[in-house]
Amino acid sequence: MTESLRILGIVAHIDAGKTTLTERSLFDAGVQPWCGEVDDGTATMDWMRQERERGISIVAAATGVSWREHQLQIVDTPGHVDFTAEVERCLRVLDGVIVVIDSVRGVESQTQTVWHKADRWNCARLAFINKMDRAGADFVGAVASMAECFDCRPIPVVVPLFGHEGVFSGLGDPIRGSAIWFAGDVPQELQSTFAKSMRAAREVAIEACCDFDDSILADYVAGKEIAPDRMLAALRRGCIQGELVPVLCGAALHDQGVDWLLDAVCDLLPSPVDRCREGMEAAFPRPDPDAPLSALVFKVEHEEEEVRNYLRVFTGALRCGDEVQGTRGSVPFAVGDLWSMHASHHESVTAALPGEIVVLPGALGLQTGETLYPPGALRRLPMPQFSPPVIGAMFEPATPADGEPLEQALLELLGDDPSLRVEADVDSGLPVVFGMGELHLEIVAARIRERRICAFSTSRPRVALRATVAGRGEGRATIQVPGVAVAAATATADVSIEPSGGELAEVEVDVGPLGGHRLAASLGEELQQRGRSGLLLGYPAMRVTVQIRELLGGDREEPLLLHAVDTALAKAVEAAAVVDLEPIVDFEVRCTAEQGSVVLADLAARGASIRQVSSGQLGALLEGRGRLRAFLGYATRLRSLTRGQGEVQLLPAGYRAAAEGPSSATDPVN
Repeated sequence: MTESLRILGIVAHIDAGKTTLTERSLFDAGVQPWCGEVDDGTATMDWMRQERERGISIVAAATGVSWREHQLQIVDTPGHVDFTAEVERCLRVLDGVIVVIDSVRGVESQTQTVWHKADRWNCARLAFINKMDRAGADFVGAVASMAECFDCRPIPVVVPLFGHEGVFSGLGDPIRGSAIWFAGDVPQELQSTFAKSMRAAREVAIEACCDFDDSILADYVAGKEIAPDRMLAALRRGCIQGELVPVLCGAALHDQGVDWLLDAVCDLLPSPVDRCREGMEAAFPRPDPDAPLSALVFKVEHEEEEVRNYLRVFTGALRCGDEVQGTRGSVPFAVGDLWSMHASHHESVTAALPGEIVVLPGALGLQTGETLYPPGALRRLPMPQFSPPVIGAMFEPATPADGEPLEQALLELLGDDPSLRVEADVDSGLPVVFGMGELHLEIVAARIRERRICAFSTSRPRVALRATVAGRGEGRATIQVPGVAVAAATATADVSIEPSGGELAEVEVDVGPLGGHRLAASLGEELQQRGRSGLLLGYPAMRVTVQIRELLGGDREEPLLLHAVDTALAKAVEAAAVVDLEPIVDFEVRCTAEQGSVVLADLAARGASIRQVSSGQLGALLEGRGRLRAFLGYATRLRSLTRGQGEVQLLPAGYRAAAEGPSSATDPVN
């Protein structure tokens, strides 16, 4: 069973055709007798009302199909940058991904983002060059952009065939030597051209196979014919090891090439058993069904009265009636039901084996990132660390009675979405919701209104500032209380603070020199909390290390010790000099060539640094970097400048000192 299982996701830039591809896969596999359409709001995988209204994917949706005696569990992920955290937590539990690339646009910014996130978890990859039916489709160019942008080795295993006047008319399989023509028979006058292109593609594939199978190399040198099954086995080894990326193509909208893609999933992507896990054994333990259970909760979702806890089983088996508990120290509970999901619909199952993704329904108090295990057999599976939110808005209830349902809805969404943060405004006490972008906050507000009967308004978005220190600072403090009725008391603390060179986004506390001091753990937690809340540096701390090097005082002087730490830390912060940081973004703006100069002038007025201006059949493309605050509301402004024809994509590019110019040579803090 596990050997025939494929756990895969579909990832890409927004509007590359991920959901359309998933819908056609469901149709081809016989799961549903119709093809859902994104533009019509009938896509099964886009089940949320906001997804159907806007025509974009917001949350990842899971489904399963059977194909050639294999079980394929498919996760359709969002493409918009505001929902990258949704993609990242799904990548954590996938063995392989299908990267969808627009044949006209080639590799785009968000495709690069999710590709590099897949690198972290060693996900095997297939590429599907989509929309080959469009004018300007360039299969060769798209493959070349993959090699350039990803530094990978793309190997075409399906190639496009073009009829008269360059019309996309068929597909060829150079491995098996077969071809399909979408309408009628292949024109006689084109057969020799097709045969030549197929031979060239087969040569490229065989050369790749030689690197993974010495017997193929020997037979190739000897001029012997190589059987397709041997080639597929060698390509599969290369794919699983991450040494090459098989490339297919088609037009998902017209269901062209989708069945061949499903074949490639079975032939080339790994099962949970044979995925390459070298150096990642802690994250991907061997899928032994007889081992104690370890299952990772990678997503929690509230929908109406349901709570769905999505999990992947890594070892052991999860069965209805089993007693399990989570790593947050929850009380053990019995598994009452298990669901296999099809978008928003479910089907009850009795057990889940290693590799399977299922839902544990119920308000069980679980959170994203928890590991489920049998009592007494603790194992912790790592989860990704999500990027900090970059933009916030105040949510103000219309009446005091609206405050409680608003608060409850926000608590639910905090459990659903690890990229959200909610803080109380210092002056008003009202909730300020921080997210990954303006669209993200719009969706949060829409989901609250859908879930709860409450009236509220939202303020204009504002960027989420963070803080660090410019250099190292040290502080020493001695606090004395003169004795009157009792003996005098003295406490001394020696503290330093400095920028951290690691990848930690928040404050790191080093209490190592304190050894087994009774206050070490509580002090560490307290200072980390201050760093997250902004009490340490004025804004949430970023890449800062605090060291408590000395702490002296008697057992009864605990308040004095805490006072000494506060005083010494304040001196260290003052000596180090606090630097406020604001988020910056990389942008890609597309517009018509005629509108390029107007858009460029507007970007310059916003203080943006232009990196590149290019033009092609899709119009002008302007790329650069700027402050996020300069791009608040920019999508609306761009539509006005371009009469609705402009598009913008913003990607987080780290943080920069708020006092510096946008074109400063100072590297951002990522």
